[in-house]
Amino acid sequence: MRKMDIQLGGFFLFSHGWSWLFWSIPLLSGGDAWRYPNVLFIYLGGIGPLLGGIVMTALTQGRHGLWELWQRLIDFRRIRWQWYLVIFLITPAVTATAIAIDLPVDPSAPPWGLTLLLDRLAHPINLLLFIVSVFLLGPLPEEIGWRGYALDQLQRRWSALGSSLVLGIAWGIWHLPLFFMENYYQNFGGSPPNPAGFFYNIILSAILITWIYNNTRRSILAAVLFHFMLNLTGELLPVSEEGDVFKTVLTTCLVIAIVLGWGSRTLRR
Repeated sequence: MRKMDIQLGGFFLFSHGWSWLFWSIPLLSGGDAWRYPNVLFIYLGGIGPLLGGIVMTALTQGRHGLWELWQRLIDFRRIRWQWYLVIFLITPAVTATAIAIDLPVDPSAPPWGLTLLLDRLAHPINLLLFIVSVFLLGPLPEEIGWRGYALDQLQRRWSALGSSLVLGIAWGIWHLPLFFMENYYQNFGGSPPNPAGFFYNIILSAILITWIYNNTRRSILAAVLFHFMLNLTGELLPVSEEGDVFKTVLTTCLVIAIVLGWGSRTLRR
């Protein structure tokens, strides 16, 4: 077994093992996932990728690796202004297009996603707290592991597209316990996603993040911000079931265009 395989295996064992260990407590105890003490174990479990990325970087690359990890997380200059536009606008644009396509299909249906957004905007303090929680719960701790450590290791062996597929599958599997927690997804204003659709979309997201990451000089910050926009847009501007289908089709077309335009080997120009 290659040394690289051992290191990757160690990371995934750490990230998934840590998360699933803590998430098993609210699963076994039952009750609302967001009530104390269950919520404490959800947050503790969520830092599995973060700890995995830091521990494996320290073990394999030492202080220099940790310093580089930190720099890639905070250095906004790695990201050219065009890529900031990509990071902040792609997901809202795809979502808004899906909503626009969905409305003529069923004109009697109210744009309930827009209603939810307006309701949140009417309470700015609560909205700010919600935005901070979205940022801290997923994008920041996850991306330090997924893209900060694992993606580089994968791309040393496979193409950018192949690495994205492997990481996307691992990323999706990591979420599995959350599907079985009472009220976990309902707390965000929706029902649990369809597992097949969720896994497919998370693989599409993994490809998009690799594309952004490889074109921003391996910027973890770019990955964090795009992951944040994925989550925040989904929470602030949810779509109907039909709209979700349109959104998935649009994202699939975008990913295909990126792979054809930038090349599957590096997804980079």
